[in-house]
Amino acid sequence: MRLFQALVVPCVSILLASCGRSALESGAGSVVGGTSAEFASVLPSAWCQYYVTCGFSPSVDQCLRDYRASFVLDFVADIDGGRVVYNSSKAVACAKAVTAAACSYAATRSPEGEQARRCAGVFEGTVPAGGDCVRSIECASNNCLKPSWCGGMCCLGICAASSDIGATCSDPEGCSTSNTYCTLNDSAATWGQTGTCQALAGQGQPCSFDLACQAGLGCAPRSWTCEPTAKNGEPCALDGPMCDDWRSFCTGTPGSCQPRDPPGSGCWYTSTSTESCVGYSDCTNGICVARPGIGEPCSVDAATSRDSCFFGACIDGTCQPQSETPCTMENAIRPDAGARESD
Repeated sequence: MRLFQALVVPCVSILLASCGRSALESGAGSVVGGTSAEFASVLPSAWCQYYVTCGFSPSVDQCLRDYRASFVLDFVADIDGGRVVYNSSKAVACAKAVTAAACSYAATRSPEGEQARRCAGVFEGTVPAGGDCVRSIECASNNCLKPSWCGGMCCLGICAASSDIGATCSDPEGCSTSNTYCTLNDSAATWGQTGTCQALAGQGQPCSFDLACQAGLGCAPRSWTCEPTAKNGEPCALDGPMCDDWRSFCTGTPGSCQPRDPPGSGCWYTSTSTESCVGYSDCTNGICVARPGIGEPCSVDAATSRDSCFFGACIDGTCQPQSETPCTMENAIRPDAGARESD
């Protein structure tokens, strides 16, 4: 699960947030709205095909089971509730672009990357400034301010007036437009803090995490500046340039970028910083072993209490989603006495 959280989730978050930055207007000036059923039949399978291609999931079917309770249901609820307009015609072109996209770390991590550009306008938030929200994509400003006590819980926020440079943000997915990011993504930040929307940094400029850099660049830990990512065969370091291909890893310090190994292959480097196995597997006793997904048998290590599930939690010997309930206005935790905090 740790590799999925560190690599895939930011990639998806940026794609989705950037999908909503263009107005959804037809030539006649009317809003183009698709149904949640159309969304569920097009984009999730495209995202999952991309994850299979890039080594984050063993199959499209498994990926769809894993994602069902994580964010697909949230988007279905938003579309059905009219809080997000879904442009089904643009989504078809977006899906084609996603499935054909290169497995590029630098391009996908940036809100100005290829996938984000081609998918612009698929989603549009309808909630005006001052309205209730649970996710930034629901807001016309793409910036949902959450209470300081919220943490990672499903709780009620308020749509900010904008996501322009300098605007306050409290959602890591907030203000992910073509040239800005929320500093709450900073590795030193914690849930409950607030950040600001800032311009993406160029090559050689200071950074503290990858989402702060422009497309094609990653934040090099040694220099803490935005630098080009390394291609396969090029030099890399565990505390230096990242490998650009999602399917690759850095062999050491110094080392070179090489393809990850599939389940059943021999492996090395079991640390959290790098691993030679594909994203949905672990290096166990020198062998890459696939971790089970939703609906598959699992186990819990008695010594560490760590379960074997790649996605979800091991309950009664089966990997199960931690929640089947989408985060909606109806079940969001509300601030006491109706008071909201925006800082």
